[in-house]
Amino acid sequence: MISVSFSELTVSIVSEALVNKVARNIGKAIQLFAAKCEQS
Repeated sequence: MISVSFSELTVSIVSEALVNKVARNIGKAIQLFAAKCEQS
């Protein structure tokens, strides 16, 4: 998950708007991952 997030941020660095959207998506992914970990 970390390597995918890093590569997405690297690709999106071209556009500030894209960086913001990718960062928000990464935040959501981390929240979902944490929630799943708490359930198990």
